[in-house]
Amino acid sequence: MRNFYRFSMVILGLLAVNFVSAQEVLVVPQGNGTLNDAIAEHQGNKIYKLEAGGWYGLTAPLENNDFHLQIIGEEYDDSQIPATVQTGFNAADNLPFHVMFNANGEVTCKNIYFMNADINGSIGNYFFVQNKEGVSSTFDRCVIDPVGLAVGWQLGGGNNDIFFTNNIVARHGVLTSANDGFTFVITLDGSAGGADTVWIENNTFVSTGMTWMSGSFGTQVNNLIMVNHNTFIMHKSQLDWTVLEEEFYMTNNLFFHFMSSPYAYVWQPMPGGDAGMPKPALIYADTIAGETLPTDRINYWQYNSMYYPQGSIDLVAEMNDSAAANAAYPKVNLHPFVWDGLTDANLGADPAEAFAACREAVLFNHSNNTNTDFPLWQLGNSTYGQDPLFTDSRIYDLSDSLVIWARYAQMIHAQTMPPDWFPLAGEWPDWHWDPDRDPSINDTWPLIDATYTDAATLTGSVARLPLGDLNWYPEKMAIWEQNKDAIFQHMKDGNTEKWGSIGVGPAIEAGTLSRVYPNPMSTSATVEFTLDSPAHVEIAIINSIGQEVMRVINEERASGTHSVTFDRGDLNHGLYFYNIRVGNQSETQKLMILK
Repeated sequence: MRNFYRFSMVILGLLAVNFVSAQEVLVVPQGNGTLNDAIAEHQGNKIYKLEAGGWYGLTAPLENNDFHLQIIGEEYDDSQIPATVQTGFNAADNLPFHVMFNANGEVTCKNIYFMNADINGSIGNYFFVQNKEGVSSTFDRCVIDPVGLAVGWQLGGGNNDIFFTNNIVARHGVLTSANDGFTFVITLDGSAGGADTVWIENNTFVSTGMTWMSGSFGTQVNNLIMVNHNTFIMHKSQLDWTVLEEEFYMTNNLFFHFMSSPYAYVWQPMPGGDAGMPKPALIYADTIAGETLPTDRINYWQYNSMYYPQGSIDLVAEMNDSAAANAAYPKVNLHPFVWDGLTDANLGADPAEAFAACREAVLFNHSNNTNTDFPLWQLGNSTYGQDPLFTDSRIYDLSDSLVIWARYAQMIHAQTMPPDWFPLAGEWPDWHWDPDRDPSINDTWPLIDATYTDAATLTGSVARLPLGDLNWYPEKMAIWEQNKDAIFQHMKDGNTEKWGSIGVGPAIEAGTLSRVYPNPMSTSATVEFTLDSPAHVEIAIINSIGQEVMRVINEERASGTHSVTFDRGDLNHGLYFYNIRVGNQSETQKLMILK
């Protein structure tokens, strides 16, 4: 098994290696087929650089056979849309390519806007399929919109890695079915092994499909899954659908209207489930065949927030009233992470009964259950019913549409009411995130604003940072980057208390350690700080995605007031942050560099 702490130290290093492993950079001209032609000619001998704001149409799916395919766009910001790569269609049937990426080797993508819809507005089925065993795929700072009708990322070769960081994923699945859209599929082929590393961090997922992470119903075991600081906005159904693993960390995530489709009692047990413990939850967990107990496998589900809007609660009540009046209609419920015996009964099931019939509830250690056979399986610090108060009102508008959509879909699908009692499926409300209202174009930029204002959610993570995707909070992202190794080790060690509150790490809320002037700066700036006693001082400049780009000082300083002046060097204009660490205190502030 790979070492978790090592991964937390080198994840960005792996990304950096990916981006420079080819010998030369080839700037690909904009146009239809230019990227396909360049890859066909040079294969793995070039890094393919795309121009921000440029459009690159595909004349065939993107493929690589036993070479590392690297597609890197120019840096972008809120004023500049990334380079766009758009799928094409088959001339024979006028249908979009079945898959956008047909990978048979390592893939690295950064700073790209992928559109899996052709210029006619038809959406493809699959976005990315990795067929080769034992290779890595990296997606960083990409936008994938729309994802596709069926599958987002399929790791089909066995023993694969995927590093999925700082992306926006929008529109997955179709609007006429409750049972479509699998975001991550970790091999359904019984002959292939599980994934090695699945690292999903600081992403925003909006308007996604039925199952977010799908596995093989127990035939494969994955090594390491990290799902940390992601924002989930509107999703049809399941979160973890039969994925087994050696280590699984689901931490610091924000779920808003995630499970919109109520689950019918008559569907239990779920495929691969235990008929003796038939009550499913959002978490799937089980023993592994031949496993010796107590196990040293890790399942760490801490500091996640789940918000169901009132409309979803009302829908469950309406459907259960129908079930009470007509025995032909089954009862339904929404899922918590796990039925812990204290779950809100408004989700549609008696908490005590659900706890007694939920396999996962008795496997995990939490406030009212202890299982010594699974000592490292921890559930806790979950929040329900806390509205994050998103700044973008469109999120709530589409959430209202999703409630109406779910009513039609689930009255038919879960309670088997006659379809002709409801509008035709093509007339159901559209809750997919598409500001342009046309899947063939992506003129609206930025695509979404997922900032929020709820104070508890803004400090809800294990490190008192915002829950969800930290890219929406660059100052907090910079703090997290500076401290993430210690935070990860805190979780790895099984601590459930907040990091920094029990002597493990520093208190990282912003203080008044220093000031920088002038700000904005042109060629140079000065950081001024005062020390009450001698201390070790570190000052670093950090870019907008949390990477350290300059170390100003790293040295011991005496007590008193100090001024440190630094030049911008080769830093481009734009938004940066400076971080000052004095002993066990840390502070991060904005720094604007002018042209």
